[in-house]
Amino acid sequence: MDDATQYYVRQISGAGGNAFSRFRRDRLLPGENACCPQSEKTCNKGGNSDSVVSFWVSNIKGKYGDLTGYIISCPAGGYIQFKGVFEHPTFHVFDKDHNPFNAEIRHERGNMLSVNKKRTESLISHEKDKHHSNKEDRKEDEHKEKHELKEEQ
Repeated sequence: MDDATQYYVRQISGAGGNAFSRFRRDRLLPGENACCPQSEKTCNKGGNSDSVVSFWVSNIKGKYGDLTGYIISCPAGGYIQFKGVFEHPTFHVFDKDHNPFNAEIRHERGNMLSVNKKRTESLISHEKDKHHSNKEDRKEDEHKEKHELKEEQ
């Protein structure tokens, strides 16, 4: 970073283990590096350097954090480079061979917990809709089978 901005970094997908064993760095200072080895299952459940993992990143300046953050995808063998300043951060993602990686970077309002809650609620809603749809499809199929059976008799 070009100023004194620090970052909170937490792995949110692609990791093995539980939430407590995932990669986390509470304060990544300017000029520092942090690594979660791609060979570690707690960092990379896929096991290869091309597996995509994602991180929640929020910037911290002084004592107060920004109540927004970023979800950034990255190849497990790659890395994220943080640049810019607190008000306008930029992120560059690279693969294991230091080639630019076309990463998904999403700016999110709220903190990691509220964003994860929204994602979880969305997934639950999607699963309920899918289950409901499958249930209706099965009922419709059963109705068709009964109707066809009656026609045959």
